[in-house]
Order: sequence, then structure tokens, then C-alpha cells
Amino acid sequence: MVSLTVSANTSLVQQRGGDVAIAGARTVRPANLAAVIGEVLAARDAGETIAVVGAGFPAATKKAHLALDISALTGVVDTNAAANTVTFYGGTTVRDARELLRKQGLDLVGSPADGRLTLAGAASTGAHGLNPAEPIFSGAIAGIGLVTIDGQLRNIDERRDAQFWSAAKLSLGALGVPVTVTVKVRPYVGLELRQRKRNINELVYELAEARNKTDFYCVDWRPLGAEAHLTVGWYSDESTQPAVAVEKRAELTAAEPKRKTGRFRRFREAVARRLPFLAPVLTRAANRFDRFGEQTELPAVLDDATTEFYIAPSRMPFVVETLQEFARGHRGLGSARVRISLVAPDDAWASAAYRREMVAVAV
Repeated sequence: MVSLTVSANTSLVQQRGGDVAIAGARTVRPANLAAVIGEVLAARDAGETIAVVGAGFPAATKKAHLALDISALTGVVDTNAAANTVTFYGGTTVRDARELLRKQGLDLVGSPADGRLTLAGAASTGAHGLNPAEPIFSGAIAGIGLVTIDGQLRNIDERRDAQFWSAAKLSLGALGVPVTVTVKVRPYVGLELRQRKRNINELVYELAEARNKTDFYCVDWRPLGAEAHLTVGWYSDESTQPAVAVEKRAELTAAEPKRKTGRFRRFREAVARRLPFLAPVLTRAANRFDRFGEQTELPAVLDDATTEFYIAPSRMPFVVETLQEFARGHRGLGSARVRISLVAPDDAWASAAYRREMVAVAV
């Protein structure tokens, strides 16, 4: 989840996203906060490097002496009904948090689209959901608990340590190790989805309208083709049973890619890499024969995404044109998939959506 470089002479903590095996590192899986604090202090005194893992997604990290796995720190710490907040341990996954809240008729505000992430990992790296009206997860949380370089647990929110709040909510490890996350909650409601195929060049000129009129927005597109798959949704009465079923499938973590579709995608990508001149034909075939299935189905998680860009809405026509040009001329992009979603403004200093509406483009 994070990578820390600590020593007795520094107060800086450096973080990277990741959940990887680290060659040569001694791995520990603390069962409580006291154990986490003890490991941080011991590493500081020894001048060792710590890699904190367990965020739920893969990424490269530097070599470390100690791999600190926070995945055992799970569950509810506290509930504040008056403030509509619940505090979880940072190793709790988004999926598990939503399941626990749903039993109480509640749901996360700003829930990340990928429920495999831990809450600490989602807050630390700026993960976002697919509701155009909600900011990244960091911008929607109400508080965060950090273990600092001196072994202290500091609970930071907008009222306490207000001077640190805008930095702490998306700290990237600069202020400490995130071990608890206080989330904002709302009453649980279902989500009704509609899916259709649209021309990508038309869609990019309708983003402002989509932001104002939908509660869920996601575009999946292959740059070698002009046709995109659009999924939109609206919150509905929670008493409507079909809508509840849709909401459960709307958690992208639960969406299981169809085996046939997966085999064809892998075949298409392999051919596109080896015979790039056939890629446009295969892309048109995929767009023609791909099926959304029932309204409750969503595309699988983009777990093979290599990067995500935040783009100003006015620049999206240029971005689409550029990706199309790259896909035609570069072998590596012949089989690329692109996911487009919308992110609302937030007040996290390190966020690309700081005080401005953005379009998230994952490739």
C-alpha cells in the first residue's frame, strides 16, 4: 500500500501504491495498532526502509528491509450517527466496508469503483468512483488516522489539525502511515443502469450534460474504433428489488468477466500486437459482437490499466483524437482499452481534481 523511508534523522515518509512481494524483505502482519507503531519505531531507530503493503492492487516499489502488511487491520472502529460517519481500520476493503454498511441500510459517499482496494489505500492514492457528482474518495472522507514518524497516532479531520487536513486526506505518505479512515455515509439506495453504444466523438461533447443528469457514468472504448460502450445510472427507491440487485452488480469488484469474452479479448490483443494491420478489423468485430448482457452487468474492472490521466473536459476532443492517432501508429496501443469517467472537484491539495471538474481517462 505504501513505501516508507524512515530514519532517526528525518521526519519525511515517502509512499508509493502497491501490494507486491518484496525480495529480501522481512514481512510482518500486525494485528493491532500497537504492533504497527512498534514496527515503525523500530525501523526508524534502525534507519531501515519499510514497504507497507496490502492496498489491494499491484504496483512496483523499492527494495525494503521490512514489508508491513496492514491487511489484518480490518473492521469498524467507531460509529457517529449524529455526524453520519463510520470509522474503519485502514485494511478494510471497500467491498467489505460497503457490505457492513449495507446491513445498517447505509452506503459510502464517494465509494471507489474498485472494491478490492483497502480504505487506506484508496484514500492515500486518490481512488475515485463512477458518480459524476462525487469527488475522489480522499475528497469525500471525514477523517484519517495516521501513525507518524515518532510513533504517535494522530486523528486528523477538518476540526482537529485543520492546518494538515487538506494535505492529510491525500498525503501520499508524507505525514504518516494511514491506519484508520473515517468515511461519510448516506442511506443506501439502489442504482438503475442503462447501457448503450455511442460514437466516442459525440460523447465527449456531452460530458457537461452527463455530469448534471446522471448518478453513474462510465465509457469503455477501444481507440481503434469510433464506437464506445456507455453505461449510465440513476439512484432509485431502495424498496425496489431490481434496483437493489443492480446496485450489487454495480460494484465493479463483483463483476465477473465472461469467459468467452475474456478469451476473445486475449486473442484480439495478441493478434493486434503481432499483426497490427489487423487490429482495426478485430476492433470493429469486437464492438459489433460484444454484448452487455442484462442491465445488471457492467464491464469488468480495468485491472490491467497502466495509467490514468485527469483531463480538463474542454480538452477531451483533442485527447480522443490523439489516442486514435497513437493507436493507429503504435503497436503497443493496437489492443488498448480506455475507460472514461467523471470526477467532481475536491479540496485535497495533492489531487488532480483540486477545485475543478475533471475527466478521468484510464488506459
